[in-house]
Amino acid sequence: MMKSLNPSIEALPGNIMADVLSRLPVKTIIHCKCVCKNWRELVSDSYFVNLHISRLPAGVMIHENCHFEVKPGIMKWLEIKGEVDDTRLHHDFVTLFDLSLAPAFQNSNICQMGSVNGLICLWKYASNHDNIYICNPITREYMILPRQQYHTEKSYAAIYYSFGVGLLTKEYNKVMRIFQPSQAQNLEVYTLGTGQWRRVGHVPYLLNESYGPYVNGCAHWIFCGRDSPKELYAFDFDNETFSFFPSPPSEEIIGRQILGVINGCNIRFRIHGLGDEGIWDQKILA
Repeated sequence: MMKSLNPSIEALPGNIMADVLSRLPVKTIIHCKCVCKNWRELVSDSYFVNLHISRLPAGVMIHENCHFEVKPGIMKWLEIKGEVDDTRLHHDFVTLFDLSLAPAFQNSNICQMGSVNGLICLWKYASNHDNIYICNPITREYMILPRQQYHTEKSYAAIYYSFGVGLLTKEYNKVMRIFQPSQAQNLEVYTLGTGQWRRVGHVPYLLNESYGPYVNGCAHWIFCGRDSPKELYAFDFDNETFSFFPSPPSEEIIGRQILGVINGCNIRFRIHGLGDEGIWDQKILA
């Protein structure tokens, strides 16, 4: 029997197919899911996801809640190519998906808590409870983490989140949560796939921000003791403990402070004072 001179693309080895498809933009990969079952499984595999992320251009997740014609809970993923000089982004959205928000959440804000391994963590806060969404913008799928009531008539809970993955256990994404139902700040961790939160311990410091930027296996926070200056601490997602992180001189930390990540490897400490603004960068070595 003579072999075909025009073999099917399906005859290519899986690793070569993954290499080829991983070079395509997100919008094209979404269409690839509909080609056949094998392609859908391929683009959903963790190896392909990591390969595609390494070649993926920068992108942002946008939640539009300023137009009455937009249904609440619609998230849009936008790829950014090249430099963006204008604060107004005039680009076509790559994909969108519906979070199917309950009525209690439709008038509250959605905050992004981090992005790791192609997944985005979103926090939707309402009056007496909150929802955490883990979203995959490529497959347009999401999951909602188990939640609990934090507020009662006599108490108030301040809640802080971060999303990350340990350098040793790279396959296991985690969400850390610090909440303060009374005087103690309790620390809990949710590992994707387990279905439940784990109590890790207490945090002996007061947090300055509700979001801890993730870099190189750690979430970073500004803490302030009751009688001590504000300092940076890092939460290690592998051993699930806090440790001191190099901080700006205490005499420079005045006004409002904001942490951020630059180029995926720098922690940026932006200080807003009275009419002045200071920036302090700390490079994190892999």
